[in-house]
Amino acid sequence: MSRAPRHPRPQYASVSSPDSSFTQASQPQHYTSSRSSYPTFLSLQETVRLQLLCAGRGLVDAFRWDTVIRLVASDSEIRSNVLKSLMLNVVSLVSIYFFDWLLLPLAQSQQKWFHRNLGWFYQVLWLLPVVGASFYLNSSWCTLIAKRTFTLQHGSRAVAQPPSTYSGMLNALATSAYRAVMVFTSVVVSFALAYIPYVGPIAGFAFLCWVDAYYCFEFIWIARGFSLSRRVRHLEERWAYYFAFGLPTAALCMWGSSLANAALFALFFPAYIIMAMYARPLPLDPYNPTMSVGHREDGAEGDVVRYPSPLIPIRIPVFAPVIWLNDWIVRILSVGTSTGGASGYNTSSKRDAGAGMQHKRVPSDSVESVEEGEGIELHSVSSRSAVPDDTLEIGTMATVIQDAIMLLGDSITQFAFASEGYAAKLADAYIRKMDVVNRGFSGYNTEWMLSIFEQCFATKRNVDQGLAQKVRILVIWLGANDATLPHSAHHVPLVRYKANLASLIRAVRAPDSPRYSPDTAVVVLTPPPVEPERWARNLALLTETPLAPPDRDFDQAKAYAEAARQVGVREGVPVVDVWTKMWEAAGRDKARVGQFLSDGLHLNAEGYKIVYEELIAIIAKEYPQYHYDNLQTTFVEYSDIFTDPMNYRKLTQKRSAFTSQPALKARL
Repeated sequence: MSRAPRHPRPQYASVSSPDSSFTQASQPQHYTSSRSSYPTFLSLQETVRLQLLCAGRGLVDAFRWDTVIRLVASDSEIRSNVLKSLMLNVVSLVSIYFFDWLLLPLAQSQQKWFHRNLGWFYQVLWLLPVVGASFYLNSSWCTLIAKRTFTLQHGSRAVAQPPSTYSGMLNALATSAYRAVMVFTSVVVSFALAYIPYVGPIAGFAFLCWVDAYYCFEFIWIARGFSLSRRVRHLEERWAYYFAFGLPTAALCMWGSSLANAALFALFFPAYIIMAMYARPLPLDPYNPTMSVGHREDGAEGDVVRYPSPLIPIRIPVFAPVIWLNDWIVRILSVGTSTGGASGYNTSSKRDAGAGMQHKRVPSDSVESVEEGEGIELHSVSSRSAVPDDTLEIGTMATVIQDAIMLLGDSITQFAFASEGYAAKLADAYIRKMDVVNRGFSGYNTEWMLSIFEQCFATKRNVDQGLAQKVRILVIWLGANDATLPHSAHHVPLVRYKANLASLIRAVRAPDSPRYSPDTAVVVLTPPPVEPERWARNLALLTETPLAPPDRDFDQAKAYAEAARQVGVREGVPVVDVWTKMWEAAGRDKARVGQFLSDGLHLNAEGYKIVYEELIAIIAKEYPQYHYDNLQTTFVEYSDIFTDPMNYRKLTQKRSAFTSQPALKARL
């Protein structure tokens, strides 16, 4: 098998999410996208070892029965649905084996018509209705189990919301229909593979391993809002892990009849959904697997990317025949309509051919959903318009009134517009001078934020054309979720956290970046102290679940705060050391840290007050040209209009917030 065609992948300075299109390099302002300048590839032996480690991790995750038992025992809703599924599937399985092992052999040796057809009557009147009802109800119960498990892990707000618009509901129905067709074509492909001489049975078994793993993980992918093509790509780029995860169920469900194997899989399906919810597929970045699976043997922190050996495929197109069959079925059913190329593989290839000469990269997971049939690059969405660029009128840019301060962070930033929050204080201080844009995402870590940032921060081209706000101050406040303990799904290893933080900074400061913004002042905030036990109690109350061991640690939060400070120093940007400021304000007493926290994790008014005051002090010291006292309002005060009311149209035209447009400091 060969690698799937892709655009040249930009060189990474350090580890980043595979979803991110940020260019990174070992030097703060050096970006490279040419394939000739790729970092050193891993040897064949190293790549094989890493893939075996990924497969080993998948096998371990597929035997986490202790997690299943603990969750079923602790939550009544999950326990109820699991028991209902178990009982109904046992009835279905017993009915199937009763027919296969008893009725069918007996009926074949009978002479009388009724006796010979007893098995047929049994199938029509009992077996097929029971199995059909079992599969239907099991699907509903498994969905409830998956949603409840995901909610217990991430909270109800983390679940992707169902579509509320008419077009959204139509798209959801089309997606469901496409998924149903995909189940059918997967079965067809698995049967077809068995007829290939010699390698057929092995290929068919391997395919079933991937199919089983896909459907175990599909619930969590849907909950996270993954499109169908993104789910397929995610599995195909981590083929070793998912093969091993699906191995136990595929091996267990291969000895009986097809119906018995399907019923046996349905029996274990709820348990494997729970295991998938708590699994962490590896590698996190298939194009830099050393940082995902283990530390470099030479002790490097990952500033140099080492790609897998070209002899081992990064992506195996496992579902290519399934998607191909799906496309043909859709074309047949869509008589008279233009289907184009519905396949995620086809659209990707076409885009590769069209854009390859321009060296534009399609992000790993930005391909449009397969069921929608068209691929759209994320970075091009914001610049699309039904009106040609040269015919845009002033009215179309009415929202681009003044420059902005962007606050990039997690829930601590998201909640910062609450009363006495630091975002609210900033908005008040900069009213009519700069907009304060809150880009806080509850529950997010730096790994996920890499993909978010490229959709939040406009490209230099769009800003220069006046199609987007110019961000004058970028405040990066991430790390509270990265610093969770390793068993948490939010956790990001310390080395990766530092690399991701550096990637966000370099995406704005490196001249070759599409989001290069030399006028943007970057400020990094360190994560604050935490009260692990208090947060665990509040989380249990919030999610209405039994009290669980804390997923955070005081010293770990301190380590991530120090890491953020180190990244700021290394990248040459000022840092607000929130952790130290709060620790000192608490008299270096853990028992007094809580006076700045509302629930053990998030800040209260006193905590946000410290952040606001320290941030304003940093702006005054490092970026005085952006301090609110040195800016004027973008529109004159009403008292100025009073001086010449007949000339109000001229007086009310937008003006720059900078009175003399001071030169930016050399450090920018």
